[in-house]
Amino acid sequence: MIPGRGERRRTATAALAVLAVVPCVLLISPSKARAQTPYTAVGIGYPIRSIDARSVSLGGVSNGLLGGTFSLGNPADLTLHASAAVAMAIAGEDVTIKSTGGDQSTGRSGFPVIGAVVPIGDWAFRVGFGGLLDQDLAIILTDTLSTSIGRFEFEELRTRDGGVSQIDVSAARKLGPVSVGIGIQRLTGSLQQRLRRRFTEDIDSTGVLPGGVLERAETDYGGWSVKAGANAEFKGRFVVSGSFFFATNLKAKQLGTLIERTLSLPNGFEGGLSALITPRLLLAAGGGWSGWSQTEPSTKTFTAADASWLGGGLEYTAFLGSIPMALRVGGRTRKLPFVLPDKEQSKESAITAGLGVRLGGRVRVDLGFEFGNRGDLEAAGTEESFTSLNFTVGIIQ
Repeated sequence: MIPGRGERRRTATAALAVLAVVPCVLLISPSKARAQTPYTAVGIGYPIRSIDARSVSLGGVSNGLLGGTFSLGNPADLTLHASAAVAMAIAGEDVTIKSTGGDQSTGRSGFPVIGAVVPIGDWAFRVGFGGLLDQDLAIILTDTLSTSIGRFEFEELRTRDGGVSQIDVSAARKLGPVSVGIGIQRLTGSLQQRLRRRFTEDIDSTGVLPGGVLERAETDYGGWSVKAGANAEFKGRFVVSGSFFFATNLKAKQLGTLIERTLSLPNGFEGGLSALITPRLLLAAGGGWSGWSQTEPSTKTFTAADASWLGGGLEYTAFLGSIPMALRVGGRTRKLPFVLPDKEQSKESAITAGLGVRLGGRVRVDLGFEFGNRGDLEAAGTEESFTSLNFTVGIIQ
């Protein structure tokens, strides 16, 4: 869902230059998990989707939404925007990691979507930024080191700060009731890893307590992906939309060394539709599939499996005086791609809700909430419950 702090620092200047007119800042200081692995440490990170609050509250549907969305979904859907707009989404998530030793709390925050859409005649263009893989991690481990000179208890802090994001440039053209679009995404990011070990007790009372250990490493990521799609709109009441994405390999280079790895990324597709059941009630549904099983070979620490998702929701428009307010509710489910040894593939499900208002005709404010659970401690090896909030502000011409 959210870029790591390391990547946000690298992209903040460019991103905020696009949206300097949006004065929104989120400050969240998540607590740290103790002695349990969160999903950001499984495989090559937690896969996140670059979607805005409207998509979040409608079960993650980002393709084929009447009226348009700021999510980085089907590039053909850019023609659903009637006017030029800039938008920024800010998100935070509180996570409870379940373990046999008791539950632990953690969290993360960031910018899932930042972008601008510009329609010009039958054409529409977008420049955007969003997340792809979240690798943030902070865990504390305690153990005993046995050596020839004695046994020593130690406390070890492992942190990872960063992830992979995407910079999107897309274009679409309307051809009667049908629109086609294509987009290119530059994949970029960094990961900073730290390990600090502090010896706390000399169990055998040898009188010699080893010194501490501090190790650091930094990795830069780079790669490309392409997204293409089409949609069809019927009488302004029904839209059906579909897109395919194709990714190159992701290069991971460890700074200060000659170590360079190639990480395979999947190809896949997404689809969605929306329909006005009544002038005030909108139905939305969507789904997608990613071929992770064809990209990442088995390793000692994880395997990769194909991932899919389904979601949907309802949007009802009410009025507060002359101000329209959209009330939304939905749900979603998906499979996560990375599987721990001898464990089952993890599943994630959530109930979603939200609302949106348009102020003065030019400012669009949306809130999206999720309440869900991912994984199973016994079957999948790790389990989390989560509550997330997505706050999106758009300024429309």
